Parts: sequence; C-alpha cells; structure tokens
Amino acid sequence: MSTAKTEIIIQFDTVLIHAHCPAITLCDITLLCKTLADTGISIDLISFIPTRRTGASLSFSVLSGDVSKVLRTTAQLKNNNSVMRIEVSGGYSKITVRGTGFLQKTGIAARFFNAFSQIGSELMLVSASGSAIDVLVRTDELDKTIAALEHAFPEAETIYPE
Repeated sequence: MSTAKTEIIIQFDTVLIHAHCPAITLCDITLLCKTLADTGISIDLISFIPTRRTGASLSFSVLSGDVSKVLRTTAQLKNNNSVMRIEVSGGYSKITVRGTGFLQKTGIAARFFNAFSQIGSELMLVSASGSAIDVLVRTDELDKTIAALEHAFPEAETIYPE
C-alpha cells in the first residue's frame, strides 16, 4: 500500500493570453488551438466563458518563450478575417497542488481557496482535476502564495523544477 503524497510544484515564466471575439464559436477555438499546436505551442491552463450578448472570452497560459509564436499565429488568423482580439499579460507563475490521495479526501478545494483568501492573492486561471489544482498567479505574489499553500498543505513537498 503506497502512502499519499502531496506536492506544490512551481513553474516560472508563464504568460496569460486573452482572446476576445464578439461571436467566437467552437470552430474558431478549434482553429486557434490547432494552429497554435501546429506551430509547436503548448497551451496550458484554459478558461472559456461563453456569453450570449458579447460573444465569448477565451483565456489560456503559455510559456513566456512562446509569446512571439502566439502573436505571429494570431496575426495570421486575423489575416483570415478573424475578428479575434488578443491581449498578452506577462509576469505570472503557475502553481500546481497535486496529491495522490486527493480523490479520496474532502475539503481539498476549501483548503486551497482558503489559503488565497487569507493573503488576498489574485487568482487568474484555475483548473482542477481529481488529483490536482493548478492556478496562475502574479509572480510578484509568488512568495506569499507559496507560504500560504505550504501552511494549508503542511504535508506537501514544494518542488521548483529546473
């Protein structure tokens, strides 16, 4: 029987991309994602918010080294009559809280969000699965955010991948 393991994993140099379009469809999103993939860009966290009156908003994160490729790719899409507007925001880091026993435990999300509410950090994108919660935070808030998560998850090992 293996013991449950919890990790807090930090990824630096992440960029937030917002794609706004008055009438975005799943075909538009598919085209954007396929075009980015064909260019070798890996999309990470994704948030899609459909709205009836203003189209939709699509946000996602990429590594900072891929920003110029994203801008070139989206410029190509604009040349194909896309009305998509792209905003790029740098200065973010991604934090993943991952646990092998998360599926069997209750209160993981409560501990996670409570850590952020205690310090007032802004959450930009959040993604959750049965074994992990990923969040994009401003890099200038990274130290206090990690400290709060380490307090909320004292059993966790903090990892800074190379």
